[in-house]
Amino acid sequence: GIPPESIMMVDSGPWGHVWLKVAEGKFSLEALRRIAAAVPKIPEQQADFLRELLKQSIDVDRAETFLILQAGSFGGAAIDDSAGRWKGTFRNFWRSPKDPKKWTGTMMPCADEVVRRMEVLCELLLGVVAWRGDFLKVHGESGIIYVDPPYVGTSGYAGKKTVEIDFPTFAARNPKADVWVSEARAIGSHATMLHAGRAMGGISGKRKRPNEEWLSRVEPLA
Repeated sequence: GIPPESIMMVDSGPWGHVWLKVAEGKFSLEALRRIAAAVPKIPEQQADFLRELLKQSIDVDRAETFLILQAGSFGGAAIDDSAGRWKGTFRNFWRSPKDPKKWTGTMMPCADEVVRRMEVLCELLLGVVAWRGDFLKVHGESGIIYVDPPYVGTSGYAGKKTVEIDFPTFAARNPKADVWVSEARAIGSHATMLHAGRAMGGISGKRKRPNEEWLSRVEPLA
């Protein structure tokens, strides 16, 4: 129910290119459909296809190519383009969800599901405000700010490990806004566990600790 012009999407990585093209009505669904259709149906051939796609120039259908690469990289390294070329890693095959039409639980959508979602988003988010930059530089905003960073200690873009973010200070720079953060731990006292995770598992089946997910409302620094 929120009009797109009242929404700002901020990302300093490849997602920033996606939101800019969606905002301006320049995202090419035709290019996305073409790339998705080329993904082999045989699972054992998909990783090789993605590795070849990784060699493509980032100047060719940049946003559209990124979405297919990112969807196929679940369990590998996040797709990055900061060095002027694509970089990332993939597992041996692209495992699709049991029911790719469901939004819930589709952490790793198949190529056709990526297309379906973007068809919806390009219609609903046309005119959204988009900025490709560091969200920590956002200040003086009102309304709701939702931050979904890579979890602390996990791989971020450009191969860098993510570090602790000073969210209370960020909230203080936006005193008229409600700041909410998704993390693998509670931030402050106003937090709700959304998912407890599993004690064992993950892509490799070797995870020893639960991968929890928390939603926290961050209070400004006093």
